[in-house]
Amino acid sequence: MLEAHADSVGTEEYNILLTEKRGQKVKDFLVEKGVSADNVRVVAKGSLEATATTESEMAKERKVKFFKEE
Repeated sequence: MLEAHADSVGTEEYNILLTEKRGQKVKDFLVEKGVSADNVRVVAKGSLEATATTESEMAKERKVKFFKEE
């Protein structure tokens, strides 16, 4: 599973769309490298977990995390 995140800048709707695109780009990359698309699911978190207040902290919130689903 890929969990995509954003910082708190922008509306939640915008951040959900942004993280869907961010996660899909990572999925596309993995599929291009041979991972089966059926084995990768994208969860767009938007800015739900964003807490940063400085630009350097916000940069760390713009990410995609990998999780193994059991």
